[in-house]
Amino acid sequence: MASGLGVVDFLYEEDFTDFKWCDVNVKDQVQRELNGGLPASEYLVNDMENIKMFSDPLRCQEARNDTLLIIVKTGADRIERRNAYRATLSRIKSRAGWNIQTVFVMGHHGNNINTLIEENKKYMDMIIGDFRDHYYNNSYKLIYAMKTAMNFCSEVPFLLSLDDDYIINIDNVIRYVSGRVKDEKLYAGWRMYGEPYRYRFNKFGLTLKEYPYNLFPPFITGGMVFWSPLAVKEFYTAMKYCKMHKFDDVWMGILAYLLDYHPQSLPEANVHRNYLRYLNSNTSQPTDLRTDARNN
Repeated sequence: MASGLGVVDFLYEEDFTDFKWCDVNVKDQVQRELNGGLPASEYLVNDMENIKMFSDPLRCQEARNDTLLIIVKTGADRIERRNAYRATLSRIKSRAGWNIQTVFVMGHHGNNINTLIEENKKYMDMIIGDFRDHYYNNSYKLIYAMKTAMNFCSEVPFLLSLDDDYIINIDNVIRYVSGRVKDEKLYAGWRMYGEPYRYRFNKFGLTLKEYPYNLFPPFITGGMVFWSPLAVKEFYTAMKYCKMHKFDDVWMGILAYLLDYHPQSLPEANVHRNYLRYLNSNTSQPTDLRTDARNN
């Protein structure tokens, strides 16, 4: 009975020193491709080039060297949250010489595809992926987000991904990215260390088949993540060769580990202190987004 619940799975975990997730040396292959080499087609596991969308590809509205693309991971049925962002963050198009665009990425529930398509016709700010919108499919949202970032402008922008219950201070965000450079290995946010939770009936439970190792590599929690243009290119390319993990932030940590990135923890100053109560929270409501945006 205990084994069926996952209680004793920790006894059979593999040591992280034996970690392997992909069938190719990801770091070497990514560098080869970014330097003009061909993909290693025999090792591809995610077809990044031919993913299906129910929305037209988004493009930057103004071709500037300094562009920040904010992609909000949202639920297919959360139109009130999207509208709260549209009434606040989405209205900010530039700041301190930066071009800023905020868009949304989501899957669908099967019966609401047409509703999402109509919403996007009105706002033209949605990435509607061909996958079932579910907590364990958030890794698909990152695939669509990275592909959008790769093709957004003539130059790949800085990317900030957010959960749709996060509130940011855009001035602090711009100050932060203004101090970074495009070709640095930047993967930053709230850095975490941890080990898999094995109890099967927990939301965060993992079987040994899903993840056999006793530790996770360091990762940035998925609610707020910064990537430099170089990181967008490298993570996007690595995604082709590495099977997905059902937790998107753990998957990005795995890719970071294989690419020799060191996740950077952001100081609290990069988020307005009045907003900190929302970090790692799934409780804020659309009215909270509007109220705090007005007050700050």
